[in-house]
Amino acid sequence: MAAEDQRRQERDREKRASSIEPKAALPATSENMQQAVDTLASEMTTASVRARTWLRPLRAALPKIQASVRGTLARMPRVDVIEREDEVVVRAAVAGIPKSGIDVALTNSTLTIRGTVPESKERGDYSYHELPHGGFERRVSLPCEVQTENAAASIRDGMLELVLPKAERARAQAITIR
Repeated sequence: MAAEDQRRQERDREKRASSIEPKAALPATSENMQQAVDTLASEMTTASVRARTWLRPLRAALPKIQASVRGTLARMPRVDVIEREDEVVVRAAVAGIPKSGIDVALTNSTLTIRGTVPESKERGDYSYHELPHGGFERRVSLPCEVQTENAAASIRDGMLELVLPKAERARAQAITIR
């Protein structure tokens, strides 16, 4: 029986070996190799031309996109978030924005400040026109949960200040070791 098993295994190996197809031959001559390189170079050039054609409108629009992003970032108020023992204080620079032009909302531990920076109504030819104007929305993740019902907000000297008491479960609790 051992001899029979051995013959069966040899036949199986031969079948598996004959079912494997040989790999494609590499170009045998330098002419075939040169032709393959030329074909690859042609395909790469075609792809490059297509990419440039596709990217051309994007490149033309890029300065406008960058200016828009710079304008949006310029309108965003800079913020400080300070975590104290019992409260979180948020200060936002909102100089030049009237109190009526600012909206503050608090959801879970995300603070949203929305507003509109009014455009100057000054007449004349501007030598520089760099001051930002238009709408903005700034979202700030707070370091912990706060009590929304006891939040206080005020504006003084172009600075919005929010005092947000921490939620009970967010306050540090001392644990006695027994």
